[in-house]
Amino acid sequence: MNKEMKLGIYKFIKEVNPDYNIKFQKYDLECDVYEETIYVGESYDKRTDRYFENFVKELNPECSKVNPFLLSLLHEIGHIETYTEEDEDDKDKVYAILKMQYDEEELSDDKLEEYCNMYFRIALEQNATEWGINYALSHLDLMEKYSWLHN
Repeated sequence: MNKEMKLGIYKFIKEVNPDYNIKFQKYDLECDVYEETIYVGESYDKRTDRYFENFVKELNPECSKVNPFLLSLLHEIGHIETYTEEDEDDKDKVYAILKMQYDEEELSDDKLEEYCNMYFRIALEQNATEWGINYALSHLDLMEKYSWLHN
């Protein structure tokens, strides 16, 4: 990821909330709700990105025109915005069951899609996604301004 992309990601997140921290890492997107930090990875599994895009379109077809990478960033921000301990406890239980059922290292495309579809529907995850969708649709000018960002 070049410096221009990193700077654009930084500026985008700061426009959403200037108090959030941004750190870059090697893999994946994630956040630390307690530290209010968004971690942006330099590489991703393109398959899970596609499944996430499909899930977003299922929740709100209007979002199909919004940059999927921006929606992914907003999803991570959404974790901070919608976090509850109760949802985290529920996620931990469901996620533990999913980890027992699926060996992520050996998932075929079909099994990975099945796994992702269950994971995305965990309340903590879905709440963050819905927050991101709502934010994107109510800030279309910001989405357009940063539409050049991608992963």
